[in-house]
Amino acid sequence: MTDLYVANSAAQRVADEIRGAIHQLEILRADAVSGFQADLGMGDCEEGREWNRMLNTVISSGDEGSLLAAIDSMVAELKERADWAEQAQREFDTTDHRSADSYRKLTNSADVYPHI
Repeated sequence: MTDLYVANSAAQRVADEIRGAIHQLEILRADAVSGFQADLGMGDCEEGREWNRMLNTVISSGDEGSLLAAIDSMVAELKERADWAEQAQREFDTTDHRSADSYRKLTNSADVYPHI
């Protein structure tokens, strides 16, 4: 997606969809990832503890490359995108629409969201 359609409050609807996705990611983070404790069922042996430790690190350590870090990064990126969409909508809504012809016309393509 390289273009954002802003007429008819479309950019605000995009921002709302993004904020909904953020909410779902935050639920996933809180319920499934944060505080995750692996138990691969290998019993109390050194190899079992090592595998559990590695899986815990990959899932919920917060270190770069962990699932928790990936979710946090995605939430930050989505918040920025939602802010951009809202800003674009505000600017469009406050623009003198007598100069609307100066905007580049979008055609319905894969690069335009939401589809027009």
